[in-house]
Amino acid sequence: MSKAGRTSGYSLILLLFFALFMGSVVQVRGEGASPIVEVHREVEVIEGGLVVINDTFEVSPPPNVTSLEVREFFMGLPPPFPGYTDYHAFYRLYNGTWISLASTLSESEEGVRGFRVILPTPVTLGEGETLVLRGILLLSRVVRIYEQQMYAYFPLYPSLPLNISTCEVEIRLPRGAILIAVDPAVFSNSTQNLVYVLRHSRTSIPPLQKTVVNLLYQAGTSSNTIVECEHLKRVMEVKPPSRVEIRDTYTLLNLGPTFHYYNPLIVKIPLNSSNARARDDLGLLSTNSLTKEGCIELHVRPRIPIRTGERWIFTVEYSLPLERCVEKGGGGNFLLNYVFLSNFSFTIRHLEVEVDLPEGGGYVTSTPTGEVSKIGPFRYAVHYAMENATILDDLGFQLAYRYNPLWMTFRPTLWASILVLVAIVAQQALRLRRPEERKIPEDRLLLREFVELYEEKLALSVELERLEEEIDSRRISRSEYNKRRRVIESRSSRVERRLRGVKGKIRQTMPQLEEVLREIEVAEVEIASEQGNLRELQARLRARRISRGAYRHLRREYLRRIRRARSRIERTVLSLRERVS
Repeated sequence: MSKAGRTSGYSLILLLFFALFMGSVVQVRGEGASPIVEVHREVEVIEGGLVVINDTFEVSPPPNVTSLEVREFFMGLPPPFPGYTDYHAFYRLYNGTWISLASTLSESEEGVRGFRVILPTPVTLGEGETLVLRGILLLSRVVRIYEQQMYAYFPLYPSLPLNISTCEVEIRLPRGAILIAVDPAVFSNSTQNLVYVLRHSRTSIPPLQKTVVNLLYQAGTSSNTIVECEHLKRVMEVKPPSRVEIRDTYTLLNLGPTFHYYNPLIVKIPLNSSNARARDDLGLLSTNSLTKEGCIELHVRPRIPIRTGERWIFTVEYSLPLERCVEKGGGGNFLLNYVFLSNFSFTIRHLEVEVDLPEGGGYVTSTPTGEVSKIGPFRYAVHYAMENATILDDLGFQLAYRYNPLWMTFRPTLWASILVLVAIVAQQALRLRRPEERKIPEDRLLLREFVELYEEKLALSVELERLEEEIDSRRISRSEYNKRRRVIESRSSRVERRLRGVKGKIRQTMPQLEEVLREIEVAEVEIASEQGNLRELQARLRARRISRGAYRHLRREYLRRIRRARSRIERTVLSLRERVS
């Protein structure tokens, strides 16, 4: 096939793969004729499946109009883009400085959802004067992987309720990515330092443009990792006199290719980190590190392959020099000046940060304000939380605390005194009564048995699902499949019988867990329903009442629902595990 034929074929694939979406809407109100609007749009597709759109608008009066008043600015986005916008910010250029403008999620008179910016005071433009505005958006879930290629889609032009005089568009792919095709075919492209740059310019653009750019490219030497970070908890433990220990626990949903030993996940940590390691619930994970581009890349290998649509929970631990994060202030105070997170390439749907102050230390103040809790006889922690944290957010924070370095010197004396006091009290208590053997409460033992049984049930469920995948892809024989399935089902039946008895006892002795059990049972019903759908689907395939392509598509959907319900059960069981650990 010729190069032109291949390009046409790729364009057709892109058009079939993506629906057209309406662009953004800008609303400028003024008197007189329609203003002149010049637009410069910069789009950057970055690693991790994110797209950053940076629009600069220059608004000026039309010819023969002496003044134009601008009161507000509106940028709208059609479905599904409002739900995909993780970050938005708007600015006005004033005396050479970008001034931040407040914005709110709103809806236009035409029913378009978007972001409305009311200028602090109306701006009156005279002849030859220009109002310069800027809008920055960060979009997620607009880059997808299909087989070995990557797709990205976003509006080509801003969709304004008035004519755009000129619009220049510049698009940059990730460094090392290789462009395959783009639709519409209106771009010139070049490479600059291994970065593909696409450019397009147009004049006299009619209102309400709806054209969408569809990009098809290969990752090349760039990363093809796309994950949804559902939750990240960072614990920073200040340990004078030398270090700060950091533990980051990730809950990731894999939306890209399978993670395995030869395709690890790369986690970036600061250059001067030491003792870096990763672990999951079963222990340490295989890792290696590489210094690159101002950070350390920690390559984390999963214990088992993490396929597309599966979740992965693990923890990365490392230490930083204390002087890198903490400086001495006045009045015996210390200032922790750091960031909630850095060097990441995804949106964190829920970010939690806990700062554990040194033993004997006390909280003074912080920016932003945190919640303080007591975690030990002489220890306090400060907690922060944030939703949809992105690479464009300001994630820096400062925390002032009191601490006397002599605490470490006198701490042995203090503890010795406490031990002597405890020994005296214990001796007096022994005189009054015989020591009783410490027993673990029955309800705790019962809950522990429930958690262990359910963890075994979940493991067997995953094992059975993989067995189904092996027989479906014909990697094992039917006899081997039947043999292994009988073993799994036998073990599952024994576990299920024991679980029924344990659940009955929990309902009698711990009624406060009734809602937790009900959540698990609802998810179990969903799993059973989807497993029934799978069996019916297999029967239809054997009867040749469905094509194999449609079978695979529906099977993936049913398995996705099963895994989603199973993940809800896993989170609930994990919370119960924390109660008994």
